[in-house]
Amino acid sequence: MSDPSAPPPPYTPPPGYEEYAPRYQPPAQPTRAQQQAQHPHDPAHQHPGPYVGRPPRPTSVTAVVGFVLAFLVSPVGAVVSAFGIGDTRAGRRSGRGLAVAGVVVGVLGTLVWVAVAVAAVALYRSVSPQVSETLRQIEQLPAPGDLPSGFPTALPTGLVTPTALDASAQGVTSHRVGTALRTEG
Repeated sequence: MSDPSAPPPPYTPPPGYEEYAPRYQPPAQPTRAQQQAQHPHDPAHQHPGPYVGRPPRPTSVTAVVGFVLAFLVSPVGAVVSAFGIGDTRAGRRSGRGLAVAGVVVGVLGTLVWVAVAVAAVALYRSVSPQVSETLRQIEQLPAPGDLPSGFPTALPTGLVTPTALDASAQGVTSHRVGTALRTEG
């Protein structure tokens, strides 16, 4: 008889079934719980506690400031955001998306301001001859004192003013414009 402590002979599949035969696999590694059960007081086999993860990266202040400035002062915001991109390289800080958005918004805003300035200059140049012609015509108009106004330049004589009426109110019977007051008495 054979030795009972000796391992059994390896499995050999019947002929024609070799491709379906199980392949040799090394034994599975023990789980952490199995290791702790085997070594309950060994600190190397203790569970480390809940997973904490790595601490969050701080957000790049340069990227945030550049993004805000891109809306207010476009060229300055684009430049500051470009520095923000450099600040977020290699994962040192978060906020790379803000920095890229700040560059895009800053460049687009700068292009809009340039387009508005070019349009304003073009409008000024197209309207300038008409404005100068109108100003020249205004300068050739006669002075306001030379204009015929239809109003008399001097007051008619013999008009009674309210103060004169108060002074001579004792015997006023009638009055007409251009004639002297007739008084009784």
